[in-house]
Amino acid sequence: MHNDLVHATLSFLGRQSKVSVTMLGIAFVILLGIIDVQTGLEAQLHFLYVVPIALASWFVNRRAGIYIAILCDIVVLAADVIGGRQYSSRWILHWNFLMRGGLFVFVALALSQLRSKFDTLSDLAGRDLLTGLPNGRAFYDLTSREIHNASGRQPLSLAFLDVDGFSWINHRFGYATGDQMLCMIAQTIKQNVPRPELVGRGGGTAARPLPFCYPTSLLRMPVRFSKTSKKNSKKEDASMLNR
Repeated sequence: MHNDLVHATLSFLGRQSKVSVTMLGIAFVILLGIIDVQTGLEAQLHFLYVVPIALASWFVNRRAGIYIAILCDIVVLAADVIGGRQYSSRWILHWNFLMRGGLFVFVALALSQLRSKFDTLSDLAGRDLLTGLPNGRAFYDLTSREIHNASGRQPLSLAFLDVDGFSWINHRFGYATGDQMLCMIAQTIKQNVPRPELVGRGGGTAARPLPFCYPTSLLRMPVRFSKTSKKNSKKEDASMLNR
């Protein structure tokens, strides 16, 4: 139950625009500032300010995280001044401001760097090593996202392409040539579909175009692909004969 709630929350935030997440972070900082002033000097809410910093750093970018971190530091300072916190020396106020701001900025930089590494590893884990297309796992994620975005408002089409006689090519010309042909097929499909970012490979000898939101374009896609593949196959046959 708890894991489902966290996953649903993260999925919801991931689907929002960067502007929406940024505005949500700013609103959260202002709300924390108001609560900070109301509670006075008795309750410390510094740890809660990490939440909007994390939102901006993880779901927007590094710059937004740094700006939110600076905003948090200013709001905490304002809450202290309005709340009547007294210091024995003015430089202590400045010192606390700099140290707290440095910590907030460090959190923003650390989380944005972690998100960058996470995205890189996720992309590598979801890519077919040979063709560079999304693999079966990424195919499932992209399909789920397309179905969710459509939400019954527009039709979705799914095309599957199986490569026949591929084992003969491997045995006749070698696996290196077969790999080159798979890459050629992948690039040909991407060049003849409305949304090439949705083309994926399921594994083995199957090249899978993922769901398209343009059924009329999809109906024309096999014709264009057939003409292009014939043209490319002639070039490939000529290169094989020259060997």
